[in-house]
Amino acid sequence: MNVRPRNAPTRTALGMAMIAFYGVLWLEGSNDILADHFDVPLYTITEIARVAIFVVPILAYIVTKRICLGLQRKDLHLFEHGVEMGIIRQMPDGEFIEETRPLNEEELAKLAIPEPLALPAGQSAADGEDAVPAPGMRGGLGRVKARLNKIVTESVPMNGHANGHGAVDHGPNGHGEHADAEHAAISAGSDEETH
Repeated sequence: MNVRPRNAPTRTALGMAMIAFYGVLWLEGSNDILADHFDVPLYTITEIARVAIFVVPILAYIVTKRICLGLQRKDLHLFEHGVEMGIIRQMPDGEFIEETRPLNEEELAKLAIPEPLALPAGQSAADGEDAVPAPGMRGGLGRVKARLNKIVTESVPMNGHANGHGAVDHGPNGHGEHADAEHAAISAGSDEETH
């Protein structure tokens, strides 16, 4: 199964951290040329590399994971609210909203929102803390496996509440209870309202 890098943020971030680690080693391999070109002492370049070999991969991991999660949130927003059409409407109470249209089949296929993964044998979504875990998931090692699985498969929740607003019902077009209210179109370049 093909997975977009943004849909596997931890794996993508680990890959970028390894590339950054190798990049620092690659640059340090030419430290004499860098020192000569930038007119910096060789030992200064070496000291910078000693710090960068730890700092750069960590920063690459953090930045890449944040980018992937942000792209997931963008995809989820498109999936929930549709594509902005560029038409601004004014509500009777003076609020301005932008109209959206639902995604077509081609756009939905490009998003490729992943289905939730199946749970290991012997578990169900309704199992609570009192449920008997699968044989491979028992004991301390099983808890470590479960925690690592949770970290590696971290993703934006697909329940529609990933924007930090909680369980707010935004209606079918994402604009709250005003979804059925009459709209007044505002044309670009004029101050007149048309009904």
